[in-house]
Amino acid sequence: MKRTMTWDKLQELIESGAGQGHGERYHPFIQIHRGNSSSKGNQTVGPLPGQQRSFHGLARLERQLGILCYWLGAQDVREQFPMWPFPHLHPIVGAKNARSYSRSKVPGLLKIAEEAGVDHGVFVGTNIPYIATLDVVATVDRDSGPYLVAFSCKPRKAVLEACSTSRILERLELERSYCNRIAARYHIAHELALPPDLLKNLENCGAAWARQKEIVAATGFHEFRRVLLAKLNSVSIRCAVERAVEVSRIDASVAWPAFKLLCWTLEIDVDLSKPQLHSYRMVPGGRELHTRLKQTLLGGGSR
Repeated sequence: MKRTMTWDKLQELIESGAGQGHGERYHPFIQIHRGNSSSKGNQTVGPLPGQQRSFHGLARLERQLGILCYWLGAQDVREQFPMWPFPHLHPIVGAKNARSYSRSKVPGLLKIAEEAGVDHGVFVGTNIPYIATLDVVATVDRDSGPYLVAFSCKPRKAVLEACSTSRILERLELERSYCNRIAARYHIAHELALPPDLLKNLENCGAAWARQKEIVAATGFHEFRRVLLAKLNSVSIRCAVERAVEVSRIDASVAWPAFKLLCWTLEIDVDLSKPQLHSYRMVPGGRELHTRLKQTLLGGGSR
């Protein structure tokens, strides 16, 4: 949004649905397009595993965390999620099974910032309150109803080197205060010390919803899966895949995507936090890792 913001433009954004909705109907408040793309960042646009709509990640880490949330069983993942400055309905209103929140309201970030003693901020050159956003917000289901988990992906170096009066630290405090007000879990990504190999492997194994359906529907898939699961504990990953292809006669071009999908679904109990060396036997432990991270990051709930 490089153009000067006006009240009319902000009203148009809100009326168009920016920052609103759930699931496939969600529209990120900030969307990447030719006019606002960065030549320096690692921005990404495309569906996450479990989604059909495009995910607009302003940094690769945002996309990786979105993928991680879906792997851990999140019901929904929304990016560039606005913390509206004015009073508004609780951001979980409208989610599946969120009936208890139907009349719940949030005072708005202007009021929350005032209570926290932090300057809210305005769009440059205007008196219009800036629309601050949370990088990644996951909706997690549980028996008593859904709840939210938010992630901030501010650059690690910028946070660690910031002085006590830095704006980036104020932004983190605003995010934390807002999440406290809406009873959402809040994580700063770099503090989680997530294994880099886990994020890369999940990125590699995750497939968009349509692609998952194609793999499962491929001729020979079920026999491929049966043979692969029987062989993985005794031979290298590559040998197991090759033997499963030979027996099942599955199209060879589908074999490795099918292997990755089975790793994603945990039918193959491979530890994705470790490098995946196909010439060696797999390292087990994926289900244990999944359970531990789900409790740490999302707080449990049903997969």
